[in-house]
Parts: sequence; C-alpha cells; structure tokens
Amino acid sequence: MPKKKVERPRAYERPEPFPIYIAKPLELAERERLRQIFSDPVFRKALQNAHAQKPKTNPGGTGVLGITEFSEKIAANRLHQLQGWEMFEAALFAQAEERVIHKPPVLKENFQES
Repeated sequence: MPKKKVERPRAYERPEPFPIYIAKPLELAERERLRQIFSDPVFRKALQNAHAQKPKTNPGGTGVLGITEFSEKIAANRLHQLQGWEMFEAALFAQAEERVIHKPPVLKENFQES
C-alpha cells in the first residue's frame, strides 16, 4: 500500500517571485512599529543570518591564476549581486526614517519697471 503524502500547513504565504508593488509611505505609527521590529532580538538574529548568506566578494574564476575570457563578466555580475543586497537592505531600513518633505519657497517676480 503506497504511503499517502501528508501536506503540512504553511506558516505563511510567500509573495510572488517578482510582485509589482506601488510604494506607499508609512505613517508615523507604522514607522514606530517598524523601529520596534528592527530592535527585536529575533529580527536582529534573522538579519545576521541573512548577512551570513550574502555572496562573498571574490567569486571563483576571477583571480590572478583563474583569469579567463569570462572573468570580467563574472566579477561584474558579483558586484551587481552585492549591490542588490545592499540596495534592498537600505530600502528596508530607510522606511523607518522620518520623511522630510521640502517645499521650495514660491518665487515672486520683483522686476522694476523703467
């Protein structure tokens, strides 16, 4: 008799691989809650674990001994990967910051008539 495959309930629903979202600025209460989340020890541990998974700066095949025709492309690709990691983290943490909306002063024309 074949075994029945038991489906485990998922703890959460993962988003689509490349969802399209529209940026919605956070309200003050939401930014304060986000700061609390960032200071949570569990979040800090998860962030440290994510940093441990970050790609290393020296990919294989790009060193002095391993120079090939593709080594520049491999190195450029790795830099793009690292930039993506840093940009995502910066975008996440920037949401907790206060947004200052600067409205430039209205210019008044004050030409003298001759």
